[in-house]
Amino acid sequence: MTKQELSVGGAVVFWQLATANREYVSNALAGRGYADLMPEPPTPLACLKSALSEAFPTKSKERVAIRPVEGGYAVVVEPPKDTDRRVGDNWGEVKATAVLTDEEDEYSLTLNPYNPELRESLFEAMRTKRRWLTPTAVGKIMVSLVEKLDGTSYRDNGVVYWMPGRSLNSLEQIADEIELAPKRDGDKDEAMVHILSVCANQRLLKAVCAGLTEEVTGELAAIEADLAEGSLKEEACLNRLVKAGQLQQKVRRYEADMDTQLTALNAAIEKTSQAVAWTTLQVSNSAIVKDAMSARC
Repeated sequence: MTKQELSVGGAVVFWQLATANREYVSNALAGRGYADLMPEPPTPLACLKSALSEAFPTKSKERVAIRPVEGGYAVVVEPPKDTDRRVGDNWGEVKATAVLTDEEDEYSLTLNPYNPELRESLFEAMRTKRRWLTPTAVGKIMVSLVEKLDGTSYRDNGVVYWMPGRSLNSLEQIADEIELAPKRDGDKDEAMVHILSVCANQRLLKAVCAGLTEEVTGELAAIEADLAEGSLKEEACLNRLVKAGQLQQKVRRYEADMDTQLTALNAAIEKTSQAVAWTTLQVSNSAIVKDAMSARC
């Protein structure tokens, strides 16, 4: 983990990631109180589909299609678009059918035509899929952690994040674990989480406020778009009211961190909150009227 020690106003955070052992990362997150950030393991069927995709390479202009059948998948090699070849109800050549059977929490694999070497390689690929997190999956965990620790993105597509000084200790603990996580044999990439502490100054203040403003206004726009559709139920309205409140609290924490006032951002949140509250009231009154009419009938 790369760190730059300065008078801390917060830190710029970015990373490059590698495969990581699922069990190790899961235990690390749970031990630090972040078990909810761990994605569910892929289902056996999802693992089978991925394994089949890797097991059947295609020829020029052909594409392997993994098509669902009951309990598994058929592997179909689709021909070039300028040919007309049909087998049964599928376009292309059926190379194999693989079906999983659940037997007391154990899965057996039936392969047609039978091929013991392919069957074993598929099982190994399925085990690998469940055992290892891809760099993309690890990245999603890191983004969720940044959000949970009150960080914000410097750019719309993520990549570079700002983390307030009050959250750095928690972030560093998980970053250490991500870097130490065992990786798959043969993988050359190394996981590195860069946490570059920076001094608080006017340029930093401007950049952080811009990132926060972009994040919050994007969330508010999504809420307002939902309201404009006019199909929200009472519970959905309340959820958006809670979200607006969470955004308000985050802005206030950043105001305290940066010793500044984000007046325009607070006003935008207040405006959206009032719109959500009004919609919630309308939806609630409508439901009461409907219930009263039903009772009269």
